[in-house]
Amino acid sequence: MRRANVLIPLIAAPILGLAACGAKNAESSGSDADTQPAPVQQASDQRSSNAVPKISTRTYTSGSAQVTVSGFFEVKGSQELYKPASLTDDSQTWLQYGNSGSPGLDVTVTSNETESGVVIGNGPFQVTAGNDECKITFDVTPTVVSGHISCAEATGYNKKSGQMGKVSVDEAFNAMS
Repeated sequence: MRRANVLIPLIAAPILGLAACGAKNAESSGSDADTQPAPVQQASDQRSSNAVPKISTRTYTSGSAQVTVSGFFEVKGSQELYKPASLTDDSQTWLQYGNSGSPGLDVTVTSNETESGVVIGNGPFQVTAGNDECKITFDVTPTVVSGHISCAEATGYNKKSGQMGKVSVDEAFNAMS
């Protein structure tokens, strides 16, 4: 439980951003990774819709995200998994790539049993989007969570100027446990 208290400041901003997009909190399932095996999802099941998979409780040891954003602002790059802020607990998943709030590229992928989303930051620019704006797919195995996010028209924001504009997002991500 102490680890979760340390991570709250690191994950609060992406969660609040998703809440602004209409994200809903899922009820805790109370599952325990020590008593239940990790579920395996078939890729075809997840690619047919924005269905959110069940991901067992776990921590992550490595991974990366490759991101392209175009439109109101442009960014193309990759970022390594930030292990201290990446976990699945109580049916909620946070995958952090890069250091949230840093001047460079940072990406957070979130998922619970009802909705998924992404927050991408690069300097003063940020985009926060969820299932309503994006097609978000996951492939889940006992040791890897991977997926793809594609948004045709998400809203980008410039924190310095206060301006907003449309962006498209293409992201592939993976995280090994």
